Amino acid sequence: MPRTKDFDILEDPDRLRFLYHDMGLTMQEIASMEGCVDSTVLSYMRKHDIERRTKGVQSGADSINGADAGYSGSWSSAKRKVRDRDNNTCQSCGVSEEEM
Repeated sequence: MPRTKDFDILEDPDRLRFLYHDMGLTMQEIASMEGCVDSTVLSYMRKHDIERRTKGVQSGADSINGADAGYSGSWSSAKRKVRDRDNNTCQSCGVSEEEM
């Protein structure tokens, strides 16, 4: 069955690497941006030979704000844009920030 969705971020190895390694986004956060599941992101990372972060390395999502984990100020901006776009609602389970 042919794929019906274009994955602009996932098909661009430089952009995917930037979001994952430089911005510190998790696979789940990238999947939310693309409207897919994190296993799809992992498949593309393998396809592009993008190494996964070492377990235990703190990502931007795991800190109070991205700057705490050593990420640039653009982390907070990217995180806010995604949350605004998704109306502060998890794209995996549908729970809103207010419901948490």
